[in-house]
Amino acid sequence: MDKVISARVSEPIAYLFDSLAERLRKPKEKVLEEAIKFYSESVDEAEGVEFIRRSSGIWKRDETPEDDSKSYSHSRRHEFGDSYFHTHTH
Repeated sequence: MDKVISARVSEPIAYLFDSLAERLRKPKEKVLEEAIKFYSESVDEAEGVEFIRRSSGIWKRDETPEDDSKSYSHSRRHEFGDSYFHTHTH
């Protein structure tokens, strides 16, 4: 079901809207629907990129993979002793 909406816009925007519909050879309703969908998609994409940018810091680590493996080896030796570590590594 279609819904009627009303918005007050400046004269230049109203002229641009009329002109755009004519140039695209589309009804104003279609131009408005497509513009809103396009705008919505660009906002969704921007919000997704922003979320990734904001959350990517969570995954940044100061340790290198080598540091991490040394830390793991040290913790295993501390927990189980040297004899266990040497007999159970590949």
